[in-house]
Amino acid sequence: MSAAGSFRRERESGVLELLLVSPLGEGEIISGRFARVVEPISPGFCLLLGLWAYFTNLFPDQHDGGAICFIS
Repeated sequence: MSAAGSFRRERESGVLELLLVSPLGEGEIISGRFARVVEPISPGFCLLLGLWAYFTNLFPDQHDGGAICFIS
């Protein structure tokens, strides 16, 4: 949804035409868009993984079969 809105805004403002004639490759444009969409959610995701690793090590006897931890 965010990417679709971004394309619409770029088309209206004229940035889309500039991207199309720029020396950037398709992969660079797509990876830049992906990074822009993922950027707002990455701190929360990292915090979730960190808390999961912390509590997995805090209670090592509580095995639920799905806990994978890379911190020893």
